[in-house]
Amino acid sequence: MPLYTGFNTILPPNREIVLSAARDDCWGVLPPSSYHQGGVSIAMVDGSVRFISDEIDAGNDHVPSVHLDSPTPPGSHSPYGVWGAMGTRASSELDSFEKVP
Repeated sequence: MPLYTGFNTILPPNREIVLSAARDDCWGVLPPSSYHQGGVSIAMVDGSVRFISDEIDAGNDHVPSVHLDSPTPPGSHSPYGVWGAMGTRASSELDSFEKVP
């Protein structure tokens, strides 16, 4: 049940949840949510926990996500800005963003 166990990086944190059906066992656009004011705490792959602001650069949420038979096919950079790049596995978008100390 993705609604309870995961999230994706299409919409920025604490935005609306969009489900494919009116059930909790379906797929959808599932941004992380939190009771924290202004953002969410995210566990990173390296074990660290980071606070991600609701105001993170999330690109254009009207562009189709990266998938087969899409205007943005696999291998394309995420159209969802820094937030979308953080959710990719191997496209290396973060390499093109300036590193912040």
